[in-house]
Amino acid sequence: MFVVDDYIASVASNLVEKDDLLLAYFRKVRELESSLDARNLLFTLYIEPSRFELTFVLFAYDNHANEVMGLLEGENFVSNVSSQEIPYFSLSNSEFEKYEKFYEEHEWEIDTKQQEVFFSWFLSNWKVGRRAQHPMPIYLQIHDEERTLDLNQEKWISSEEIWKG
Repeated sequence: MFVVDDYIASVASNLVEKDDLLLAYFRKVRELESSLDARNLLFTLYIEPSRFELTFVLFAYDNHANEVMGLLEGENFVSNVSSQEIPYFSLSNSEFEKYEKFYEEHEWEIDTKQQEVFFSWFLSNWKVGRRAQHPMPIYLQIHDEERTLDLNQEKWISSEEIWKG
């Protein structure tokens, strides 16, 4: 039997075990150089719920919400840099049907609490892995979600606020 708080605690515990994967991604990001066209950097979190995996993708944008080839990786300009897939939960095949029923009954609560765990985990690792304030605005949001975390200011903003400057 699944319980929401137990499930969330398990997700949080599993993520802590994956700190090294996220910190390795941050090291890769730190090595990038930005072009003059890039004005904002945005980490977008993609959640693959059927496989319980997270992927972070860093995009470079100008001030008009246009994605730019703004990151120099080696000799090539790129518009984004992805993390590897990071597992946040695991189930045996026999448990999956029970989990699906549990999720259907508690979807809103699970999604809300799970997002908080993802943001908190990312931010705590960001503080460890960034070494210094980033020179340009940098944000984190979940794909197709409105709420955005300003990583330099460590505060919540709407995604619209990114493009107001």
